[in-house]
Amino acid sequence: MSLNPRYQVLRTTRNRVRTSTVLRVASAVVVALLTVTQAPTAMAADATGTVPADLRELCPGYAEARIPVEAQAWWFPTVEDAGGEATGLSFGHSHMKACVPTITDGNTVASDQLRMDLTITVHTGMGIPDVPSDAVVNVSEIEIRGRNDQTRDVLVDEFMGSYLSCAAGQTCTVTVPVTIDLFDSPRICQCASYKHGLTSPGLKQIRLSAFSDVYVGGKKVNRMRAGLRVPINFDPQPRPVDPDWSNTVKNYTDDTESAGWFIKASKDGAGGYATARYTQPIPTAARPQNGTWTMPLEFEPDPCTLNCAVARMPITGYEVRLDPDIHHDIPGEIVAQESWAPTTGTVRRSPTVRWSYLTPGLHKLVVIVHEPMVDGLPVTKASKTSSLGSAFDVPTVDESTLQGALVIYFLVN
Repeated sequence: MSLNPRYQVLRTTRNRVRTSTVLRVASAVVVALLTVTQAPTAMAADATGTVPADLRELCPGYAEARIPVEAQAWWFPTVEDAGGEATGLSFGHSHMKACVPTITDGNTVASDQLRMDLTITVHTGMGIPDVPSDAVVNVSEIEIRGRNDQTRDVLVDEFMGSYLSCAAGQTCTVTVPVTIDLFDSPRICQCASYKHGLTSPGLKQIRLSAFSDVYVGGKKVNRMRAGLRVPINFDPQPRPVDPDWSNTVKNYTDDTESAGWFIKASKDGAGGYATARYTQPIPTAARPQNGTWTMPLEFEPDPCTLNCAVARMPITGYEVRLDPDIHHDIPGEIVAQESWAPTTGTVRRSPTVRWSYLTPGLHKLVVIVHEPMVDGLPVTKASKTSSLGSAFDVPTVDESTLQGALVIYFLVN
């Protein structure tokens, strides 16, 4: 992600008494769950002493206006499962961060060649519990998918390479510059029977993912990814000439989402998603030092219907944390949270978060959805036809918790 180099980053100095209280009461596992990619939590003024008035100023150099957004997937042992023990595995964090186009104020993507700088992070170091000492996480595939309308999910582009290899106890980050061919990528199958790319102008959603393959003792045991899903106004000029291209505008969504995803590395491996969603365009204007924000949120376990024995795992709750930074012993302040009975449906909430005396600069709200996989919780079986079958127990699933985390940045001045 290319943030404006004019601004230097430093730690927030807000309300140290309240932060220390949170540190004392936070459990070790909760602390472990809340690492975010950037250690700093506030961005200072530039050389003139001025804090940016708008989030879009942090992503210069692109053809269209953009803002920074981040998705994360977390995989940890489940505490107090049905058997009362944390017997699952721990593979840490997988992150995807980028400056993404906005959809407000008439901002459009006017080319079918979309330049992106994708920052990928794998974290198995400080604050991550019980990572196997011989674990290695490799990232060798970046995938971009899209939604043309309410029903069509298509592969848009993909990039293969040895992007990252991260051993247990480390934090590894790489920024990969790519140019995404939104219409007709030469990097994916060109066969007539395989439809790909965006096929009409209008409001679309693109889905950015980097696959993290987890090896323990040289054996592949898991694959996970943080899926960053963002809306774009797609209006390329000139329009492509192709039988698939239509001038009919097919609106899809203006949601910004983080989808934590995993699939077990076996023929009948369980798999699923834990999705946290912000259902309106993310505001870009700077906010006051004492303020509130009513956040339109949705949480759901997206169905995993391809090569998965399990279509939906139940979600059990969410939380929103302000400025967590575990790498520097700051778990952040919980500004909204709720637990509910395990459900495989969509949960909608609109919490109002509040803050006081925030340091001027860049801050973040981290929205987290919990999806524990433990013995005794009902899940929904997948089928070849992508329909959902009857509920059943999956005692063979590692007793671990998948979490999807959406990082929403905002400025304070």
